[in-house]
Amino acid sequence: MRPFSIRKNTLDIAIVSIVLLAILTASKNAESQRLQDITPRAKIQKQGKTPFYIPQKEEPGAIPTLGLKKNERVNVWKGDKILSLWRGDSRYKEIALTFDDGPHPQFTRRLLELLKQLDAKATFFVVGKKVDEAPAIVAQTLADGHEIANHTYHHINLDKVGQLAVEEEIRLCNEAVKRACGKTPTLFRPPGGHHHAHILSGADKLGMQVILWTDDPADFAKPGADVILSRIMKEVSSGSDILLHDGIEQTLEMLPELVMQLRHDGYRFVTLSEMIRHTESDRAIPKIKKFTQ
Repeated sequence: MRPFSIRKNTLDIAIVSIVLLAILTASKNAESQRLQDITPRAKIQKQGKTPFYIPQKEEPGAIPTLGLKKNERVNVWKGDKILSLWRGDSRYKEIALTFDDGPHPQFTRRLLELLKQLDAKATFFVVGKKVDEAPAIVAQTLADGHEIANHTYHHINLDKVGQLAVEEEIRLCNEAVKRACGKTPTLFRPPGGHHHAHILSGADKLGMQVILWTDDPADFAKPGADVILSRIMKEVSSGSDILLHDGIEQTLEMLPELVMQLRHDGYRFVTLSEMIRHTESDRAIPKIKKFTQ
């Protein structure tokens, strides 16, 4: 009887193990499904913080009837309000000079003085943290007739955070600008030009218009003043929104020649808000080539 008892005990243990394994597997599957079903807002409440945002695949942006090529973008409208602007209306010989990532205490003052000499207006997309470090420069920028716009508070990649974090970055920067110059921005450029749906939604919720660009000469890579100039002149056209950076010496070097050539060609320099006022919602205007290096 002893061998039979041993075999019976072994069989009982095996059965119990199989049952426990099945229960554990079912529990894991249920928890996995629960986590898949949980909403982003529920995740925020569960974790007590804004979770990392997993970018979703973008919906196709091209509208076949407009004859747009692959990867071309158009301005995005919500009724008569613009949600995101790539470029101004091509019927007007207007150029928007934009400068990102400032203010820089010494460099920005030199840039402002140069723009004053050139009698050219621009739009400055400022970083809130830097605004708090140099508020007087922001006040001077506004006093000189330029436009102050929002470029987040910490200059982070908004594709990697949720909408609540997007809204917080915009709000903090707006508050910093208001403290510095008494005016709250209405235009917002996300760092890197990231514009997934949650970024547009966050900006729209706060009444901000998202600004992208048509011409990116990649001055941040410091390819040389002559290269920056030639890249812009090769692609520039009516309604161009030129992306430049506050703090690049080569950009300062090429700016007088750029302004002179564009004025000679009949262009005038406007702030982005003025450009938007001249852009109609029923005109689909494609983005042009972007230089990466």
